[in-house]
Amino acid sequence: MRSGRMRQTMEKRRGRSAARAALPVSDQRKRHRSPGPERYLADTGSAYDLIAKGDLTAKDRKNIKKIKEDILLFTANGLTKVRKRVLMLCKGLKERIQPLLMDNCPPVISIGRRCVKYGYEFHWKPYSSAPVLIKPNGEKITLFVENYI
Repeated sequence: MRSGRMRQTMEKRRGRSAARAALPVSDQRKRHRSPGPERYLADTGSAYDLIAKGDLTAKDRKNIKKIKEDILLFTANGLTKVRKRVLMLCKGLKERIQPLLMDNCPPVISIGRRCVKYGYEFHWKPYSSAPVLIKPNGEKITLFVENYI
């Protein structure tokens, strides 16, 4: 049985985008201490890392860069042109990422890009709620699953 506090937390989460569900387990304990996105969607369907302006820290805002050529994305809201990216730290991966800067979207890390371009592995065993992302150096990052995402 869930406590009242747990039930309130679950109700609050339901109001948020389900896309914020994949969170490295190690970050669950730290999220109250660090600014920036609490969670990232580890997405196999996105070719790019993405971040919304509202999820940036003041330090991250200083690292916004214009892209040489606009990138067109097919989003749930239609075709979107992206003109900027930001260099920032992804605490869950413990590395710098350069997500495309969007007006409004969940924080996304691209699993496909990491596997193909950066040498990561991604494993999700049958009936498991703990997929694993393995960095090229062998470090394992266990992801958090909520509502099958």
